[in-house]
Amino acid sequence: MENGASPDANIQTAVLEALSEGLAAAIFIYDRNDLIVFASPVVLQFFPVPAGVLNPGTRLRDFLGAVYDSGARFAMGAPTDRTGGREGWLSAQIARHWKERSDSVERFGQERWVRLVTRRMPSGYGICLMRDVSEETKREDQWRIDLERVQLTEEILDSLPFPISVKDRNLTYAAVNRSMCKLFKREPEEIIGRTDRDILPPELARMFELSDRRVMDTGAPIMFPEHVKGDDGEDMLFLTHKWRVGKPGRCFLVTVPQDVTGLVEGSSFENLPSARGGEVPDRSMNYDTLLAMPGQRILLVTGDAVLEARALRVLTRLGFDSCSVRNPDELAAFLDVAKSANVAIDLVVLDSDMDVACLELVDRYGVEALALDNWQIANELAFAIARKQNRRKVADSISGNPLQQAAEHVTAGSPPAPEPVPPGLDVLVVEDNEVNRIVFSQILEGLGYSYLLATTGEEAQHHWRESAPRVILLDTTLPDISGNEVARRIRRQEAVIGGHVPIVGVLARATDGDREACLLDGMDEVILKPVSPDMIEGVVRRFFAEGMAGIAL
Repeated sequence: MENGASPDANIQTAVLEALSEGLAAAIFIYDRNDLIVFASPVVLQFFPVPAGVLNPGTRLRDFLGAVYDSGARFAMGAPTDRTGGREGWLSAQIARHWKERSDSVERFGQERWVRLVTRRMPSGYGICLMRDVSEETKREDQWRIDLERVQLTEEILDSLPFPISVKDRNLTYAAVNRSMCKLFKREPEEIIGRTDRDILPPELARMFELSDRRVMDTGAPIMFPEHVKGDDGEDMLFLTHKWRVGKPGRCFLVTVPQDVTGLVEGSSFENLPSARGGEVPDRSMNYDTLLAMPGQRILLVTGDAVLEARALRVLTRLGFDSCSVRNPDELAAFLDVAKSANVAIDLVVLDSDMDVACLELVDRYGVEALALDNWQIANELAFAIARKQNRRKVADSISGNPLQQAAEHVTAGSPPAPEPVPPGLDVLVVEDNEVNRIVFSQILEGLGYSYLLATTGEEAQHHWRESAPRVILLDTTLPDISGNEVARRIRRQEAVIGGHVPIVGVLARATDGDREACLLDGMDEVILKPVSPDMIEGVVRRFFAEGMAGIAL
């Protein structure tokens, strides 16, 4: 590979240049006399030197001198001789290149890191390879920083006097502090990487999983009291807080049970719901309402025996006169006997899984009904009843004819004030695919709409009843029941209680028959995946506009 090189030498040069390009690295080779034999053009990406100093036959010392003169000098594995100036620096570099082996990572400027590998062969030839490792170095530095942050976080969590745990989106424990381990009576390695089903009794694990999933799906924090037996056998009361942190697609659930035993008088244990009942109080809960309700007659309608037993325990503990039936025939017979005996039923709690005929029966007998899903019955029964009673009190407190009141206002010279419209949920997204949920989340966040995510048909019905969304985007293929069945159930309940929420079916693929089936089942529109921001914005704005027009009329 000298001047006047043969064809074989040219082939060798081409191979070395291809190797340099393939490795994304600069290569230069020098002989026993420190004359450059080969230097790849990539070297110029590291050093702003004249291209001529890379020509074969150039002294290594002249190349290094050009590096020094360009201002691009750095240690290259040897300390800079501050007193020797240019000659001292060149001597240090020449000595380095005569070492049998060297391998180091050097900082080049503020943001660049270069790996330098040199080797002097037994024949006297030397090879130097330079590769940019800035991204790798930054990742390693970030990894070290993250590790230090995790260690610091663990130390902080362990120093807290109250238990705290963190679960990932699969509800697997990602972190627990010492206080939580003490509460569980387990070591950290026996908790981390596991779920509640692995470490708790089945009933308690199921209750926690329901509340955890609700917080993860809705983002709404919850708080509920629960009883725990202490090491000494004494009854302890914990107030458990759960909330979601992170972003869609990368969320975590934080749980903090706080011991409030010392803050509660002995008699208060009976007034608070037990963890075994599973109630999760709403922020607007009024305990005075609960205390005023004992003695009322409540009929529970559910076909789930486990749910029935749990709900009746809660109702009995709160002092209600309660009983249950399990199908429409039993319900019809019970209501008929109660009417014949002039026994007033104050409230019928309906499991939403029951046939719509149950709701029609209750309406026919003129009894007030409260439809709840399985999760609500298991976890919010007492508080759902209290909310119902509070709303009834508010309605009863409004006396007089609204039209007459408006006329009186007009007569007095002031127009009637418009009824305030409470802020509601813009969009309910029902989608079981995780990737699609992230897509919907990003689109709706970008458009500025408030939204909730549901992964099953049961969750969809729960959020529809609780949050009153203005539009529902409904996937038709769900893990429990189909989106078409969800639409049919909502429309049947709307036929009894009134109202109409726009439902937009979301299909992966559709034929004319699929679209027709969706519309027949009560959906207002059908869109196809993959969805786009323009598609979502167009359909949501359309139904928002139609809803406002309906209000104006």
